[in-house]
Amino acid sequence: MPTETLWDRWPLVEVHGGTASKGEHHAAVLEALETALNRAEPFALVVFQPAMAKDEPMRAPRTGLVRFLRTNRGVMGERCRGVAIVTDPAILRRAGKLVKAAPLILGCPASAFVDAETARDWANDRVRPQPTGTGDSSC
Repeated sequence: MPTETLWDRWPLVEVHGGTASKGEHHAAVLEALETALNRAEPFALVVFQPAMAKDEPMRAPRTGLVRFLRTNRGVMGERCRGVAIVTDPAILRRAGKLVKAAPLILGCPASAFVDAETARDWANDRVRPQPTGTGDSSC
């Protein structure tokens, strides 16, 4: 299965890596981000990494990323509430650097998970409207 992007849970967007190459998957993630930004509403992204060899570098091709960020960095900070990465347990530890760098690179927080439901919950918590204070606000 090549990379598939699911929009039926908007404002949660899922990109499933399937058996796509790293380059194809990376392009699909950037396309999903751009499409979500064009909706002009807050959103969160859940990215299901395609299978990788344990010694394969995590770094994605930078070609489109630099161009994307030049164009969209400000809007990413306004609309993207978070990116949840679902990956293999053996690779999870290596994803730590990417997760820590995400706010600087993308302008929104990121976290890595081995469990899809936990990733979805994390992402949903970021796009769900936060309750406003109720009751007596006197000091």
